[in-house]
Amino acid sequence: MTWAERAAETGPWCQGVTWPDGSSSGVWHTERMVAELTYGVDLAGKRVRDIGCWSGVTSLHLERAGAVVTGCDVEPHCAAQFALLREAFWLEAIYEERSVYDLSASDRAEIVFMPGVYYHLRHPLLGIERAWEVASEVLLLEGEVDDRGWSVPPQATFYLGDYKGDATCWWVPSLRCLQDWCKSLPGVGDMETVWPWLDWTQRAAVRVWRK
Repeated sequence: MTWAERAAETGPWCQGVTWPDGSSSGVWHTERMVAELTYGVDLAGKRVRDIGCWSGVTSLHLERAGAVVTGCDVEPHCAAQFALLREAFWLEAIYEERSVYDLSASDRAEIVFMPGVYYHLRHPLLGIERAWEVASEVLLLEGEVDDRGWSVPPQATFYLGDYKGDATCWWVPSLRCLQDWCKSLPGVGDMETVWPWLDWTQRAAVRVWRK
């Protein structure tokens, strides 16, 4: 049985990965996303909290860049997928079944990596605040935004389970709203907003540094 066949037995696999035997799973361009979101950030030897790690492919690429990674997610099948990835690639990264809401200063890491999460939260600003509380150096975010860009006032649209047919999506902020959410965090220093993100006008990335 190939690694991809074993992966298929664990449930839906979305993050793109090529296994050691050459077989592959998933469709998301995870490696590119990790590389671009962490561009200019020194990961070597740094503790990284990978929030919404899903199958763990993001944790894999973060560890390959030298980080000491703790991933967390709440989807039921993620633990089995993360375990398979650890087995296949001899990862040292660990997995915790926890929500971003569960995190606090006791979970401190230099870098918090949180792609594709905030718009799945019923309380996105609370989730961002919890992630920021954990980050001692930088918070790296990316996700859905209003695709009209900077022309839209700072506002967020609430979707009752019908955004792109995904019942787990709740709030989609405008670009200025996402930026203002991050500006409102205590102790914010430099901040960089990238839009369009990975050539998508409906997504943006924000890197938030502490003073």
